Amino acid sequence: KIIHWDGNKASVVSENIGMTLNDIEGINSNFIIGVGTDFTPPGLAIYFDGNIWSNYPFANNSYSLNSVAIINTKDIYFGGDGIFETKRGSFSKLFDTGYYVRDLEYNRQTGLLVVTGAFDGLHIFNGSSWKNYKSFVSTDNSVYDGVFLINNTIFIVGSNDQNAKILIGKIQGD
Repeated sequence: KIIHWDGNKASVVSENIGMTLNDIEGINSNFIIGVGTDFTPPGLAIYFDGNIWSNYPFANNSYSLNSVAIINTKDIYFGGDGIFETKRGSFSKLFDTGYYVRDLEYNRQTGLLVVTGAFDGLHIFNGSSWKNYKSFVSTDNSVYDGVFLINNTIFIVGSNDQNAKILIGKIQGD
């Protein structure tokens, strides 16, 4: 369910029975996308245009979609059983990551896109090329569930079988 708080009361504005909403992102009050799945398709991609929620027409819900990062209204990345992109109305799978994508985050100041996931999964896109850091940062089968970016600093949270983990790193030029 998506619930909207108007300052006085909360009300359900969208409900997708049988689907789990995992991530939501917007660039303004007239462009919000929510995605979800339960590790196996069908996926869910819904869109808010400022008035109503509806299926997002430029995503292929036959894939598992777990996270969304909006660059602009015409360029959107999705993570799940790979990394996907909607660019100018065309949806495509960019590549398989070798892990299930749990989160992806775009930094509007630096143009970096950071992708995290299971089995030590970490990819970084600098705007022109992808770099795979899977098993470079750790090799203990960590699951990285969340990522947050501030300027050139990356914060990643996750865990392995025994411990919670917080990674903090700086992005430097290639």
